[in-house]
Amino acid sequence: MCRVGLKPDHVAFIGLLSACCHAGEVELGLRYLSAMSKRYGLEPAKEHYGCVVDLLGRAGRINEAEELIERMAPNERDGVVWTSLLRACAARGAEETGKKAAERAMEAEPWGAGAHVAMANLYASKGQWHEAAQERYMLKQKGVVKGVGWSSITVGGKGRGVGVFAAGDRTHPQDNVIYEMLELIYFGVGLARYGPDQMNIASELELMVNN
Repeated sequence: MCRVGLKPDHVAFIGLLSACCHAGEVELGLRYLSAMSKRYGLEPAKEHYGCVVDLLGRAGRINEAEELIERMAPNERDGVVWTSLLRACAARGAEETGKKAAERAMEAEPWGAGAHVAMANLYASKGQWHEAAQERYMLKQKGVVKGVGWSSITVGGKGRGVGVFAAGDRTHPQDNVIYEMLELIYFGVGLARYGPDQMNIASELELMVNN
C-alpha cells in the first residue's frame, strides 16, 4: 500500500495484526502496533489491542499481554479482550492471572459463557476437577448457554443479501447441496495434503462437480 502511495487505515492494521497472530510473528506484530501511532498517526482501538493480546497469549507471554490490556482505555477493556487473555492462561496453566482475567471478563459481561468455560478448562488441565465442576455448575445456575459458532457471507451483486451459517445448521433450503460441497472441499484438501505434485486439485473438484 505504501509503495503505491496509499496510507493504511485502521482496517488494514486489523488485517496485518490478525495475520501476525495466526503466523506467530510476535515481534513483527508489536512493531506494527507501535507504528500505528508513531508513524501513521492512528490511535489503536480495542480490536488492534485484542489482536496483539491474542498474539502474545499464544506465544506464552502472559505478563506482557496483561500489561498491554492495562495500557488500554478502561472503557475498551471489554469481555472479549479479557477472555482472550484468560484462554491463553488456560492453555499455559497460569492460574492466578487466569482468575484475575476471569473476574474482569465476568464484570464486563456478567452473562457471558466464555470466562466460565475457559476457567473450567484451566482447572481441568491442572487436574482440579472439583473447581472445574464448580465453574460448570455456576454456568448452569446462571442459565448461560454457550453460543453456537457462526459465520456470514455476502452473496450477489445489486440487491445482494447476507447469508448466516451456524454450526450444525440444517435449516437452509439448499443444505444438502452445501454439505455435499463441503465434502468435496474436505476431499480436495485430503488430496492436496497427500499428493500435491500429482494432480491439479481445482481440476479434480471441477470434474467431480460436473459429474
